[in-house]
Amino acid sequence: MGKTIFLGLIALVLAILSGAWVLGIFKPATSASNLAVPSKGSISTAEEGEETPGQRKPGEDKPVTPGAKVVQVGPHVFLEIEPNRRAVVVTAKVVRRAGFLELLLCREKSKEHESILSTPANAKDIHQALLAAGFKPGSPVRFVPSFQPATGQTLEVHLRYKDEKGKDQTVDAKEWIRKSMTKNHLEADWVFGGSKLVPNWQDEKLPPHFLANDGDYISISNFESSLIDVSIEVSEANNELNFEPWTEKVPALGTPVAVILTAKPTK
Repeated sequence: MGKTIFLGLIALVLAILSGAWVLGIFKPATSASNLAVPSKGSISTAEEGEETPGQRKPGEDKPVTPGAKVVQVGPHVFLEIEPNRRAVVVTAKVVRRAGFLELLLCREKSKEHESILSTPANAKDIHQALLAAGFKPGSPVRFVPSFQPATGQTLEVHLRYKDEKGKDQTVDAKEWIRKSMTKNHLEADWVFGGSKLVPNWQDEKLPPHFLANDGDYISISNFESSLIDVSIEVSEANNELNFEPWTEKVPALGTPVAVILTAKPTK
């Protein structure tokens, strides 16, 4: 019975990823938590100039967790399925080891000057994978009329990489980030705020723009565009909550890293 249920879950996820939950038909300036579910095949998640499934590189399908069923949602984005666990895995690399931080993970060629990691992955693919994993989006941070932190599924973020000796290491992402003033590591949780959509400023007839694709994938500072944000208020006015990489713990620039997103267990 248990095996039958597990296989049924895999079949359901595969059906979802075949097109039922592809992003596409949205209301302008809406939170991504309110995204409508379009019909199958209505739009691709790829945007102009981006990688398409046909451009995936050999070896990208290698599972991060041995024994897990792996579904590739898009280039550099995977969904791992086990009987009692689901995880979204995004392949990235180290791009910053010192200096002021606003992000753990950004989109490639966007905000590498303030992020430890970057990935070529499309934010829409990551969003789709998070939904397929069963993670619940909330809403991004709000600043008016007063500050309201991002809401949504609380996520754990782990990082897997090979050290200088070639040995696999897996760490809590918070251990790579520390407060600039106190030198203590990041303690706040990350939540699946989901970013938001806005009208396409170049042509309103085109599909709306998903703000997370500007680069804000996993934030340490608060941004309305963040796909995943911290659950506390972080501002330049509060120097105690400025962050920097924990240089001694971050591997060399260019090191490949698997960013593993799972639901935080409830107590």
